Amino acid sequence: MAETPFLTTISGTATSFLPLPSAWPSAGADCAQAIYQQIAGHFLGWDPWYAHYIDSGLETCWPPEASSWWNQDASSTTSLGTTFVCPGAYHAAYTSSVDSQTTRTICCPSGYNLYVAEFAKPTFPSQCTSTLTAGETLSWEKIYYESGMGNTWAPTTTTVQSEILTVFGVPVNGLNVIATSTTISSTATDTSSETISPAGMTTMASAASSSTPSRSSSSSGGASVVGIAVGASVGAIVGVLLVALIAFFVWRRRHAGRGPVPDGSTGSNSHDARNSNASSFDTSQMRHVRGYHVSDGQHAHELRGSHPATHELPVDRHNSLYELPDGEDGRN
Repeated sequence: MAETPFLTTISGTATSFLPLPSAWPSAGADCAQAIYQQIAGHFLGWDPWYAHYIDSGLETCWPPEASSWWNQDASSTTSLGTTFVCPGAYHAAYTSSVDSQTTRTICCPSGYNLYVAEFAKPTFPSQCTSTLTAGETLSWEKIYYESGMGNTWAPTTTTVQSEILTVFGVPVNGLNVIATSTTISSTATDTSSETISPAGMTTMASAASSSTPSRSSSSSGGASVVGIAVGASVGAIVGVLLVALIAFFVWRRRHAGRGPVPDGSTGSNSHDARNSNASSFDTSQMRHVRGYHVSDGQHAHELRGSHPATHELPVDRHNSLYELPDGEDGRN
């Protein structure tokens, strides 16, 4: 599975995957004590924001990839994976299967337990919590607002009285995809020639919370895909040729049964000529046919077409010619 940042497409959206193939060696007690209180009154621990605004010396508490994933805005598309291991100071609090090849994991900081199994990055980190009971003491950073001075921070200590005090910890969530004959296709960029910088990467809010990466055949399985495509193409061509050949034979058989059509005659005239074998023959109609005449004293009926040759009407089964009734010479 890939261990370098790359881009792919999930449900039509370009997504940046940041692998975490090994446990990040987070620092010790200093990272765990990085707790502050939000304006709304909630206590937060293990927040990359703390290192950015309060104590920059704690930046190594989080993997750079995890910081990029957590600090992304709502329109961004960054996800941790497709190889993922919880940071050293975290533990796997929840794991679920997306499909037969993909699992997703929610990692909580040490000393924090799963509170809400929400894989997507939320607006507020409610997945992991740690509680203090009556008599326990909490050290945290308190913010002060001073006009013209900006924000200042001061260490504060609170002793829990009768009620339980809850501290929320920022989780680190990621995807693991089992290596099979398919791999994630880098459709958005060529990862072999470009390295994505986690700090300058476009990110997203709900990085594939319920979607799995789109897959395409890898080089090891490419031959089978090409073979299937070629076989399908050849089969389609053979099918078209077979249909055309059958249609040609049907057409040829139908036209062979009709016989040739005399030159200068239409199909309807040819049909009338074939029907002239009837026992009665109305010669009065022939008076209006161009080319009708009597030759050599025989009462033969001939039609003259556009071809120089004379076309004789077919004879009956007794090979006798049709004769005009007595007293009619065929002229007007």
